[in-house]
Amino acid sequence: MHGKRLRDSADALRPVPTWAIGGCSGVAFYLITLPIDRAKTIMMTQPLPGGAASAVAAPLLVPVAGASVAAATAPPPRFESAAAALREVAERDGWRGLYRGCAPTLLRTFVGQAVALTAYDWASARLAFPQEA
Repeated sequence: MHGKRLRDSADALRPVPTWAIGGCSGVAFYLITLPIDRAKTIMMTQPLPGGAASAVAAPLLVPVAGASVAAATAPPPRFESAAAALREVAERDGWRGLYRGCAPTLLRTFVGQAVALTAYDWASARLAFPQEA
C-alpha cells in the first residue's frame, strides 16, 4: 500500500503527461539534428563522376550512333562539403530550407518517443522493487 501512495503522490506532482514529455523530447532532438541530416542527404544524392554508379553502369552502356561517351558521364559534384551544402541551402531558402520535408519525421518521432517513454514509465513502475520504510 505504501508504494501505491508514493506513486499516486508522484503522479499528482506531474503537471504534464508522460507521453507529451516523451514526444516533445524527441521532436527537440530532431529539430537540432535535421539540418545535419539534410546536408547528408544532399551530399549522398549528388552525382559523383567516376563513382560506383558510373563504374557499374559503364559496361552496360550501349553505343548509339551519333552519341558521345562524354554524355554518359556524370557532372561534377555541386557541393564539395556538407558545410557548403548547408550554406547554400540557408542562403537560397533561409532556415526553412534546412527543414524542408521534415513534418513526417517529426510526427513519427513524436509518436514513437511518446510511446517509448510511456512504456518505460509503466514498466519501471510495475517492475520496481518495493521500498522498505
